[in-house]
Amino acid sequence: MADRDTKMPPPDLPPSRRRLSRPTQRPDLAESSSSRSFGMSASSSQSDYPKSDAFSRATKLEVKRLAGDQCWACNTSTTQVCHVFGKEDPQIPLWYDANLINFDLISVDNGIALCPTCHAEFDQMADPGFVLLPSDLQYFIDVELDERQARKLALKNGKDVHRKVPTAEEYKIHQSNNGKVSADASGGLYRPIFLKNYLLGGRLPSHILDTLSTPKQWHGAPVATLRRGILVLGGARVQSLDAETRSQLELLRDLYFLDDEESSPAVHSRQAYLVAQQGQKRLLDDEQGGRNNLSKFSNPATESGNKGADEDITSRQCSPSALNAPRRWTLGPGLTADEAVLRYAPLLSHK
Repeated sequence: MADRDTKMPPPDLPPSRRRLSRPTQRPDLAESSSSRSFGMSASSSQSDYPKSDAFSRATKLEVKRLAGDQCWACNTSTTQVCHVFGKEDPQIPLWYDANLINFDLISVDNGIALCPTCHAEFDQMADPGFVLLPSDLQYFIDVELDERQARKLALKNGKDVHRKVPTAEEYKIHQSNNGKVSADASGGLYRPIFLKNYLLGGRLPSHILDTLSTPKQWHGAPVATLRRGILVLGGARVQSLDAETRSQLELLRDLYFLDDEESSPAVHSRQAYLVAQQGQKRLLDDEQGGRNNLSKFSNPATESGNKGADEDITSRQCSPSALNAPRRWTLGPGLTADEAVLRYAPLLSHK
């Protein structure tokens, strides 16, 4: 009779299951494997798209550090790290095909520190109670209108140019040029928008809610917040958005997802007005350095504040129809062990 303690080897997995297995890897170390970085789906129909997977421990620590280890929305000290572009968002392929996802879905660019209550309200995709949006939505409209003209010109010259949308760094530089944030800020300004008064069971005084709604810095990818904002347009809580924000979000949605021929009347009517408006804006930009003059800001001196925390590494090679999204280190070769201890010790000491 066989020894009861004898362990039988596990059965071989069929080929279709083997593709899903992943090597054991410590979550607190930065990964350089492109397949791990993007958490690619095993389904052939989804194989060209990134997948929003769980954050590594290092990424969570960095997101909390950037938020001051408090809830970005309500300043509560107990925090969780939440995906801004939802982990199970079924529209990832649509945004990816539109060349709107220019960031790694499991990097700090897609993370925000929220308390459990704000996290739960943020993640209610059918009826969210909280979202955040860039304080300068007009900037994104201006960029997209410029990009449309550039793509039209390239197409006439026989070139296929993909859409480019502002990164977190570009938005921060734009805001720095306009005196909204300092050059060493963690990111541009974003507006916390409370669609419901859910804090303290709805008993939070309105003047405190107004104070919490003041724009503040956030480090991540602005396009991720636009996904959440555009989602609100389809629900009854759209009344919680002011008229200007609602109009700008509708225009951005149409610019991003409708072709020129299909564009709504709102796009066509605003386009003529905005083009005229941009003429004056470009003159001012040229005098002050402009949002398009990014090269002089992209140097080691400007970026030294973030050195080691998030360094770009080689982009994954995608199909011609897909956008290259760079992987960013949280704990990379530019950060020594002593620097890592100094950076994260305050977060770990009270856990």
